[in-house]
Amino acid sequence: MHMPNAHRPQHDALLICNVDLSPEQQYALTKAFDPESENYGHGNNKTEDTKKSILYPDLKTIPRVPQVQLIGNGTTRVSLKDEAKGATRFYRWHIDAALYDLSPPRVTTLYGINVPTGPKQVCRYDDGTGDKLPVPLGTTAFVSGKTMFDILPPELKSLAVRSKVKYAPHPYVWMAPTHAMPTGLGIESEGLELPLSELPPWEEAKLKILPVVWKNPVTEN
Repeated sequence: MHMPNAHRPQHDALLICNVDLSPEQQYALTKAFDPESENYGHGNNKTEDTKKSILYPDLKTIPRVPQVQLIGNGTTRVSLKDEAKGATRFYRWHIDAALYDLSPPRVTTLYGINVPTGPKQVCRYDDGTGDKLPVPLGTTAFVSGKTMFDILPPELKSLAVRSKVKYAPHPYVWMAPTHAMPTGLGIESEGLELPLSELPPWEEAKLKILPVVWKNPVTEN
């Protein structure tokens, strides 16, 4: 699969409809955009040390293509009462990155195999504004970091470009006991994070310190 360089900088996200991909083909698509991609962005979260990770129940590794993960297993029954409300909210804003040991991937691909059908839901922002957004069932939302930065006031832009984040070791294990904010933009500050002494073995050299803002070297945004 060939992806001309001239086509790469034009978009931050691509939506490709009506395709039938095997796990091998999905990985090949990822490699077309990032030939250096060799592993799943979160690494192998199926070891004994990571069973406490918030990601552990959600992801199933495709054995023959471990770079591809399957999300969704079994059937979740929703009560008629909850279904009738037709309300939802953002679950967890994130990038597909381990944030420990491995650097964030350049490209993520998401392939919907069985997508729910039915009336749209109303997504509540739950940020105090009362804002709502009609969304199809099973929606995955993408947000533009560039747009978010552009609308910040000057003083917050200055703070953002000068700030860095030092992530906890095994952050998805560290945060597992915590509660998410209703906006999906972080975790509540309740002191429920696991003590470092209770985490799987970790090394100081593998901790990640990343800038709050960085420019995409491909799109230049």
